[in-house]
Formats: sequence, C-alpha cells, structure tokens
Amino acid sequence: MIRDLLLPRTDTVVIVQAVIVALVFAGLLVWVRRRSEWRLVVIGAAMLTAGFLLLRAAH
Repeated sequence: MIRDLLLPRTDTVVIVQAVIVALVFAGLLVWVRRRSEWRLVVIGAAMLTAGFLLLRAAH
C-alpha cells in the first residue's frame, strides 16, 4: 500500500496521490496565510511538486 502511494502503477493511485498533495499544501497555505514570505515558500514548493507530478504523469 505505501509503495503504491510512493510509486503509483495505476491512474487511480496517481489521482489519490495528487489529491493528498493538494490537501497538504492547502492546509499549509491556511497555516501560513498571514506570513507572506512563508506563503511564497509554500506556493513555490507546491508548484515544484505539481510539476514533478505532471512530468511523471506525462511520462
């Protein structure tokens, strides 16, 4: 189960992984909403992670 989440083989697991990542970053954005410098760090990390997810999905 854990291995499937880290290295997904099916599209369903990829969707679950993307939803988990989105929820984590949404929670982080709520947590740092008043600190603009930390908000930029969280947004940057979210964009980088989303880019890696998209690259892996396209491959």
